Amino acid sequence: MADGWAITAGIFALLGAIFAGVGILLTLGIVTAFVGVPFIGLGVIFLAIYPHP
Repeated sequence: MADGWAITAGIFALLGAIFAGVGILLTLGIVTAFVGVPFIGLGVIFLAIYPHP
């Protein structure tokens, strides 16, 4: 049996890392910064709600 908390934690960590990474890259381009900042925010939120078993 797989551990449900580990799967959930992995998904949140993966999504958080992807969103934060894309957000940082988009923010570096001044023109796309208005899209990058919300992406960084979502990435940080996903990493903050990362469930700790």
